[in-house]
Amino acid sequence: MDTNSTDWIMINPSAEQINKKLSSALIPHIVILGLYIFIAIVGNSTVIHVYLYKMRESTDSRFFIPCLAIADILACTVGGFCGIYLSIYIVDFNSDVGCKMIWYLMTAITSGAAMILVFIAYHRYTKICKPYNHTNLMEKKITIVICLYVTSFVISSPLIFTSGVTTFTRGNSTFHTCERISEDYIDGMKYNIAIGYTVFEALVVITIATLMTICYTKVGLKLFHHFKQTSRNLNSLKTSNIENEEHSRDSVASIDSQLSVEIHENKPSNSSNTTASKPSKETASKRIKRKKEKFNRKHKYTFIFIAISVICIVTYTPRLILMIIESADRKFWFISTSNLSLFPFLKFLNRFYIVNNIVNPFLYAMFDPKFKRCLINIFTCQET
Repeated sequence: MDTNSTDWIMINPSAEQINKKLSSALIPHIVILGLYIFIAIVGNSTVIHVYLYKMRESTDSRFFIPCLAIADILACTVGGFCGIYLSIYIVDFNSDVGCKMIWYLMTAITSGAAMILVFIAYHRYTKICKPYNHTNLMEKKITIVICLYVTSFVISSPLIFTSGVTTFTRGNSTFHTCERISEDYIDGMKYNIAIGYTVFEALVVITIATLMTICYTKVGLKLFHHFKQTSRNLNSLKTSNIENEEHSRDSVASIDSQLSVEIHENKPSNSSNTTASKPSKETASKRIKRKKEKFNRKHKYTFIFIAISVICIVTYTPRLILMIIESADRKFWFISTSNLSLFPFLKFLNRFYIVNNIVNPFLYAMFDPKFKRCLINIFTCQET
């Protein structure tokens, strides 16, 4: 039997055998989800340990990074395990309550993590572009995070009603699948409600992406202007140093020609003047260099959070598209099971957003030298 044929599911009369066949096809996907969970727990736990106990600097990032790491652990663990369970019981899912809880928890916790990214984006915007409002925001940071999660759980609550087990019959077999829009919401007013909520979900995702884009665009323009101004100052300093050096060489040549008789006495004075001018030039150059290094250190977390937000938007886009498709065609996933080449790939794209919950430790290691040193000390069993 050709397992890639689009009608193989009609040939096999047993729902249990079909479920086993589909689960076998999704073994690579299940393994990937397991790796996501492992990396998220180990990586983000390391981030929490390092930033809370090894890096004792009193900065805003010391709150946001562990907070985001906890959110990522929750999102990846819940999303990963729910994804594995759905991949094992594809057409043999019999618990309606379990299905509702899976969709509700996955959506609420993932949305909460995304809302924290919006909070971080707005925090970076106020810190760099509106520094006078920055202090008041940080005084309420814990309350804001709690409110974001409460909001996420509230706006995800309609899934408790719209999701559930949907039954399909093919030949002599009956299949039970766990869907965002259950069979109770496929007709009449209920269907309109389910579609309306899907539109609302899509608008929430688009709003989150838009807010992060606006905040970081403004931040990027501000930092670019500051960096450009610093570069202009550096170029002005270099030009000034060149002119001073030329003027010093002309002055020294003139003094040497006029005071050749007293060269022995004037040598220390000239030497002193020369050495006095060099430290001045070196001090000015070092000052500009120090400002640029301070600029990079001060805003390194901003660059990291921008990268995290971009990855979040990119990785969640496939899920947004599939969510719209599965809402428009309630048999989309059931029909996709008839192609064992396409089905695993669609499942992979559907959970691709979890990548956003595991990349953060790697970004910190790449762009934060202090975090990288702490990691090296931990793995080499050295005291910090």
